[in-house]
Amino acid sequence: MLADGTNPEGVDPSPPLNWKSKDDLKDVVLVSPEYSPPSTKIRYHLAYHNVPYKLMPAKEFKRGKSKDTHYMKVPVIFVAGRQVNDSFVILKNLAPVLYGRFEEAWECKITYGLYVAMSVECFEDPNNYATIVRLAGFPSWIGSVFKCAIPLKKAAKRIREKRSKLDEKYGPLRTLKDYIEEFRAAVGSRPFVGGETPNQVDVSFYATVALWTPVPTVNRLLEGGDLTAWLARMKEAMPKKIEGNPKM
Repeated sequence: MLADGTNPEGVDPSPPLNWKSKDDLKDVVLVSPEYSPPSTKIRYHLAYHNVPYKLMPAKEFKRGKSKDTHYMKVPVIFVAGRQVNDSFVILKNLAPVLYGRFEEAWECKITYGLYVAMSVECFEDPNNYATIVRLAGFPSWIGSVFKCAIPLKKAAKRIREKRSKLDEKYGPLRTLKDYIEEFRAAVGSRPFVGGETPNQVDVSFYATVALWTPVPTVNRLLEGGDLTAWLARMKEAMPKKIEGNPKM
């Protein structure tokens, strides 16, 4: 464990959490920035299952802490006062409680494939910048006028380099189109991957792309991947208001 006693990224907490039912999910607090897909994912799973939670601003969470001794990334969840880090680890422990089991293979594809591919492809195309800047809370004209000054292509390069170190574990990064097509095939002729109702895979995939659908690259590939009807069904299945989501 880390110096602060919490779990590192990709590592299960010790001692084990032993969450057995929704009754164990008490006093839930999330550190969950609005447009971060990993953060959105945890919000959506909790909201879909009507698990109440409160929000803690990232600034408040990080106040007085040092990256040398504390976990500083987001999302982070507190349950009954205990801190759990890393969206993958959080969901690995939540899913058996909420869905009966953890769909690990698909969650790996969504976390280390879909999300990464979406990020780099959106960051590499300057035509997305105006929308990305607006989603970040700035006037969209900044993204249109200062395309060359926004360091998103450099960020995309760093993300690709970091992801390449995981190739042996998760396979080489594929295109966003590939991940979307594989998911569409998994839906098949059913309303959802889970059948008549959404399962963990549906909610994780939807939460990853939902707030980024205004970005041209994402919108184009989702429509081209024949997911428009599925997106509409997911929107209907989710609560109308999800605490922590931006006002659209």
